[in-house]
Parts: sequence; structure tokens; C-alpha cells
Amino acid sequence: MITSLTLTDFRSYAAATLPIAAGAVVLHGPNGAGKTNLLEALSLFTPGRGLRGATAPEMGRREPGEATGRAWAVAAILTDADGETKLGTGVQAPGAARRIVRIDGETAQPGRLLDHLRPVWATPEQDRLFSDARAERLKFFDRLVFAANPDHAAAVSGYEKALRERLRLLTDGAE
Repeated sequence: MITSLTLTDFRSYAAATLPIAAGAVVLHGPNGAGKTNLLEALSLFTPGRGLRGATAPEMGRREPGEATGRAWAVAAILTDADGETKLGTGVQAPGAARRIVRIDGETAQPGRLLDHLRPVWATPEQDRLFSDARAERLKFFDRLVFAANPDHAAAVSGYEKALRERLRLLTDGAE
């Protein structure tokens, strides 16, 4: 469980530390208060660009007149039966394109975040999942299952490879 979230020069936050209690968490406030920024910060504890799909330079806090976003960081403390784990991500220089990931203070590959936390989100922009092509829904639900069972990714990859090989054999045999 995430017990603390700390933001430094991230989006609209110059600095903020939020203790998080067990149970449901409700974010409320007026438009522009930074609620979505908090959700985006949490989504960065997965490989990739997070729920907004923004690049690292876009996430740094910017004052009027500043051409590029500042260096920024997002950190979380996870607490479970094994103790505490500290996760962090951010950029060290203003406008830097590459995010750095740290786990317990050690630099790590972004994929290692999934060893500790597997967030899944759905945004209003994803509502088309329920009206668009079946393949898009399947990809979304696969992502949900990946969060609960990381081995599922290898199984899906193997299945898709077998389907491609089957299709190739069928098309080659028809010629």
C-alpha cells in the first residue's frame, strides 16, 4: 500500500508530501486544484508515460516566462508485510527527456517498478473501449490481468506468436 506520496516541482506542485491512510482515498477540490496531477504522479510508477501520455519535460513545474519545465521528482513509500520500499522517478535537469527511476535509492530499470506496484487506470478518454473494436477491449483487459499476474504477458505474447505462425502457414498453404 502507498503510505506517502511526495512531489517536487511536478506540474502545479512546487513541493507537497501527502500521507496516505489505509482505505479508500477521495480527491476533491475545485477545477485546477491539482487532483489529476496527483493521479498522473501515481501513474508514473509504471513503465511508460503515465495516464496523460506526457513527455518528461512537460511534467516539470513552470513559472510564467520559463521556457522549459524544471527538474522534477515524484516519490512514494510503499508499506507491506515485508516493510517499506521507497520508489522514485523524475528528471535531474530542466527539460531532460529521460526519466530516472530509483528503488530504495538505487537506480533501476522502469520495468522493475512492476515488482512493487502495478497500478491500472481508466480515463474518460478510454470510454471508446466499450464501443470500439473488440481487439482494443482485449488489449485493455490484458493490461488489467498483467497488473495482477505478470506471467500473463508471456502467455499472451506466446499465443499471439502462435496465431501469426498459424496465419502464415494457412496463407502459404493456400498459394
